[in-house]
Amino acid sequence: MSVVILIMVSIFIARILSPLFHELGHAIIGLMTFKKSIHVYLGSYGDQSQSYSFSFGRLHLNFTYNPALWIKGVCMTDEEEITWSQDFLFTIGGLIASLLVALICITYTFLSSSDSWLLIPIFFLGISGLLDFILSIFPSNNLERLDNGEKIENDGQQLKILYQQKKLYHQIEKFQN
Repeated sequence: MSVVILIMVSIFIARILSPLFHELGHAIIGLMTFKKSIHVYLGSYGDQSQSYSFSFGRLHLNFTYNPALWIKGVCMTDEEEITWSQDFLFTIGGLIASLLVALICITYTFLSSSDSWLLIPIFFLGISGLLDFILSIFPSNNLERLDNGEKIENDGQQLKILYQQKKLYHQIEKFQN
């Protein structure tokens, strides 16, 4: 019975931490590429009213009071003019973070000679990171509505749009020459 409880708690914790790492991946790239503030929301798509808020310089973190809602999140910037390269890097930041969490945790679990109970939550964090990566990398036409009314695509759809914009940019450049 205690193993079942450990697995259930591990899955719950992993599903909370994995989106945090994903959004922090976006935020770290955002802090390196943008001059203005970066906002991370866990448990909402931009609602600060029902959240704990923390600020570290240009990084603003908002966590809803209910951790069960932390399975969703968004990272945004106050930057108004964003280049194609900045947008691309900002978008892949979360994907890279999810993939890194997955690879590190799953590899550690299988290569560890330890039989510690801590391997169970580490393994499920890796699986959760892999799940977040897979769900985010494939383009989806399902739009999420931000709390300010705007609609956004998942990371895969944003990358697809960026790819199309890049092709269009090159076609315009060729036409002008």
